[in-house]
Amino acid sequence: MSSGRACCRCLASVLIFAVALSAQTLRHIASIDLPGPKGQRFDYLTIDDEDHYLLSAHLGPGILYIIDLRTNKVVKAIPGVPGITGLEFVPELRKIYTSDWGEEKSASWTCKP
Repeated sequence: MSSGRACCRCLASVLIFAVALSAQTLRHIASIDLPGPKGQRFDYLTIDDEDHYLLSAHLGPGILYIIDLRTNKVVKAIPGVPGITGLEFVPELRKIYTSDWGEEKSASWTCKP
């Protein structure tokens, strides 16, 4: 196949993908009030699918929020996580792992429903 033809196929694929994306829209489904300072970098999110928790890292004040997605309420706020810049939940271990550049270390918590 010629490079021109391959380029056209690639372009066509990109255009089809762009049209499909434009047909999708985001819609507001909920608002969740969080304690702590307003508007200071909520950079990292992950979900505990089994228990329906959203885990949210609030980088500015160093707080890890655990939010119940069924009620849209904060279940727990874990302060003292300065510079929280990474967040992962491992369902098999029921553990939350963070990386914290503020203290140059990582941390883990056991997640209990």
